[in-house]
Amino acid sequence: MGETNLEKTSEEQLDALTRLNQLERENRKLKRENAHLNNAIAQEKTAHTTAMNQQKASTFLQLERERYLALLLANSPSIILFLSHTGRVEFCTEYFVAKAGFNKATDVVGRTLTEILSPFLDDTSRENLLSQSNKVIETNSPCSLDVTFYFSKGTAEDFAGLLVPMRDEQQKGDHLENSGLMMMFHDITDIKRSREEALSASKAKSAFLSNMSHEIRTPMNAIIGMTSIGKREKDLARKNQAFEKIEAASTHLLGVINDILDISKIESGKMELSNITFDFEQMLDRVYSVISIKMKDKRQRFAVEIDPEIPRYLFGDDQRLAQVITNLLSNATKFTPESGDITFNAKLLDMQNDTCVVQMYVKDSGIGMSQQEQSKLFNIFQQAEAGTSRKYGGTGLGLAISKRILELMGGKIWVESETGKGSCFLFTASFGVPHVELTANAGQETEFVSEQVGDFSGRVMLLVDDVDINLEIAIALLEPTNLTIETATNGQEAFDTFAANPERYDLILMDMQMPVIDGLQATRMIRELGTPQAATVPIIAMTANVFKEDIEKCVEAGMNDHLGKPIVMDDVLDKLARYLK
Repeated sequence: MGETNLEKTSEEQLDALTRLNQLERENRKLKRENAHLNNAIAQEKTAHTTAMNQQKASTFLQLERERYLALLLANSPSIILFLSHTGRVEFCTEYFVAKAGFNKATDVVGRTLTEILSPFLDDTSRENLLSQSNKVIETNSPCSLDVTFYFSKGTAEDFAGLLVPMRDEQQKGDHLENSGLMMMFHDITDIKRSREEALSASKAKSAFLSNMSHEIRTPMNAIIGMTSIGKREKDLARKNQAFEKIEAASTHLLGVINDILDISKIESGKMELSNITFDFEQMLDRVYSVISIKMKDKRQRFAVEIDPEIPRYLFGDDQRLAQVITNLLSNATKFTPESGDITFNAKLLDMQNDTCVVQMYVKDSGIGMSQQEQSKLFNIFQQAEAGTSRKYGGTGLGLAISKRILELMGGKIWVESETGKGSCFLFTASFGVPHVELTANAGQETEFVSEQVGDFSGRVMLLVDDVDINLEIAIALLEPTNLTIETATNGQEAFDTFAANPERYDLILMDMQMPVIDGLQATRMIRELGTPQAATVPIIAMTANVFKEDIEKCVEAGMNDHLGKPIVMDDVLDKLARYLK
């Protein structure tokens, strides 16, 4: 009995252990399933969150696109119209609302194209626009066209237009139904005007170049022709006559070249004034002496009226002022018939402290000008009338140059004229008013004329130029001065010659552009020799480089003065008198 109970208890314990093991396995299985379930739930949450974020991002991007599109359309500087398939406006830019004078976009939406655009188009443009719109809708193909609108007070405004069919991309198949029309018009008024101005300027420059060719070739023809005649003639008087005509043609050619150089300075912004103290009356006398020959040839009557209140001595650029007056008097002489009248007048407009404003005018009884001709007068590359240069000659640059000179002088120039009743060119300029005693002294110290030049026997000059004919011309022209002239053909040779015997040379005439070493470097090397004569010997540039910056380079290099080519003998003699007397 006892054994039976013991066996029964062991079996129960064994069953309990078996069930316990089974429960543990089931528990582990449940834990695994629970872990899988939690993992699936986490993945589902992650996927859901990702989807939500993507949806939010997509919505945000869509909203941003719509916002930027709205900003683009609202602020577009172009006319943009969306038309439905029925031909009515569904959208328009604020630019069009303001341009057409509507209060708000809703005043435009729902109306037909004809209703909103007809008031701003002429009949031809309206019919063309409607025709092209229908064609775009029928063919489903875009097209471009230029349209002229009249939005304000009948003023024409040019627009470049583009008509584009709008298709519904959500439709299936090869043939998409047209959902309407988009019109875009961009204002090209300024672009078109600029293009026309550029074309006009190009034509003016072409005409200018043709005129320049004529103005340059004419005196060149005279120079070459008269040179041949002078070589052939045996009679001395006829030779001299040929030489005189060569000289006149050369002077005219030099004037043309100077005008071209002045225009080059103006266009590059490099024209500047060289102000000095000068005698106003003496400057006018020099102008009169040049222009009076032409007036006498045409038997013209010339009157001069000078306000006595104008100070005799002024501070300014007398050469540029003389250039302006000479140009105006030359024009008056050219366009005034024989026995006509020409008047020059100068009066004091204002005097404050050490500054005065002078107004001058040149009046003639010549051919006069129309208002249209006057509008072209002061433009570069243009003359008042296209045939003027052929009938009267001239480059057409003088007035443009004069205008810029007077602007630099703080003044202006204008014209009063009628066709057949003569012209009056008026201009103003500002000048400094120096103390009389200083001006008088300056005039006595700086004025040298050829009559003061005497005999320079015993003086030695070093002439430096790399062109043989330039050396030959200078030696021949200076022969009457009895100067002893030695030559060098480049800067290095000039330096070596001077360095070998500095005390021998009283003056150096130095070209700028030469091989081996140029004139500027040669001057610096001479100044750096360290001898008293090297430091004080006058060195004068004699060069075709005549711009203000060229003269400044000469001074910076250590030169004392400047002579421009072609050589003017009076200027050369004045320099000799200044530095050798």
